[in-house]
Amino acid sequence: MSNPKKLFNKNFALLWQGQLVSQIGSQAFSIATLFWTKNQTNSATLVGVLLMLSVLPQVLLSPLGGTFADRYSRKKIIVVCDLISGIFMVSLAVAFFFFPDSNNTLFIGLLTATLVISAVRSFFGPAVYAAIPDIVPAKQVAAANSSLQILVQISALLGTGTGGILFRLLGAPLLFLLNGIGYLFSGFLSSFINIRKADIPLKSGASSIRQETLEGFQYIFGNAGLRASFYVFALLNFFITPISVILPYYIEDVLALSADWYGYIAGAFGVGGIMGYLLAAWLKPQGTVRRNAVLFAFFCSACLIFSLSKVYHPIVAMVCFAMLGILNGFTSISLITQIQTCIKPEIRGRVMGNFMTLTGVIIPISLGISGILIDVLNKNVLVMLMVCGIALGALSASLLLNRNFLKFLVDSAQPMERELVETGEETLLVATKDYEKTNDQ
Repeated sequence: MSNPKKLFNKNFALLWQGQLVSQIGSQAFSIATLFWTKNQTNSATLVGVLLMLSVLPQVLLSPLGGTFADRYSRKKIIVVCDLISGIFMVSLAVAFFFFPDSNNTLFIGLLTATLVISAVRSFFGPAVYAAIPDIVPAKQVAAANSSLQILVQISALLGTGTGGILFRLLGAPLLFLLNGIGYLFSGFLSSFINIRKADIPLKSGASSIRQETLEGFQYIFGNAGLRASFYVFALLNFFITPISVILPYYIEDVLALSADWYGYIAGAFGVGGIMGYLLAAWLKPQGTVRRNAVLFAFFCSACLIFSLSKVYHPIVAMVCFAMLGILNGFTSISLITQIQTCIKPEIRGRVMGNFMTLTGVIIPISLGISGILIDVLNKNVLVMLMVCGIALGALSASLLLNRNFLKFLVDSAQPMERELVETGEETLLVATKDYEKTNDQ
């Protein structure tokens, strides 16, 4: 297969269209799940359990999903994941249609579907991220990441704004059915994608899978630049995530506004994120420009979060959140693209899967700690904003002294030729070998 010449070539266009349909369906599923559970059980605990289970399997299984993305056809993984999700969603819709009064059975079915979909996403995500550099031109990887993230943001904004209305008009069964059809349609489109892959000899057995998964972590922590970038991403998530817990208290207690403003300000952050994705795709910063832009974005984010502790006007707060969204979107795309394109194709799935786990695990931890701190501080969220701003500022300042991270940002995004990874008693040599590009049929 010839190298792709443009961003929206046949393969990426098919992937993007399929994701558009399935992402909208996923938002419909999330809204229907929350409202149905709330209405039928009137239990905030069960709602919380469902939210936790919608994330936890994906976080825990992503390293294994990354290993599968390197061992097997990424195209087949994408297609099979969509089909499994679609079948479960359609089956759930059928159960809701024919057994509308069996609340206990339906809740168990909803719980099972939530676990399965989350587990499936742990295989789907690494396969998609690993495939992107192979189906778009090298100079368009940042634009491809941006377009997919924009798609997710738009779907989230549409789901947040219309999910409740659709649930009231259509009901949970029909929303589940539409979601299932969306997944099946996405799988159908993905079946026509061709993805280049390396010819890698595979070993069989569970021990080999464990070893290959471990190699993904070894590859990360054995390379100074990658290791530093993962720590930075984790810390960035840790100090940005508390804002989602702080925001309701900030709106009602500090700004003295109604709950409607939560949607306005959260929407401003989402729209800002889209603008940040577009900015990263348009500028495609390289070398010292990328380094300086990322460092500038970190410092500006710290200043904005700190300044929110002094802001009492809703419009000013909305502007601050929009700017935070822009900076966060730009930084995320710039770092993800650099990580993607510097990793060898035959190990890219494992590294991206581990990346999703390392950055994903920190989010529930941060949410839990921030909730406890808000209670300890007697709901004084202004102090929390000050602490988060100062901590992010300190992290930004420390980056100026982190040579490994600065060098990683400046270096050209080329797969590393040889990597020595210390494993304790022996040294594991992870070497890049010449490989032949073949069609992934």
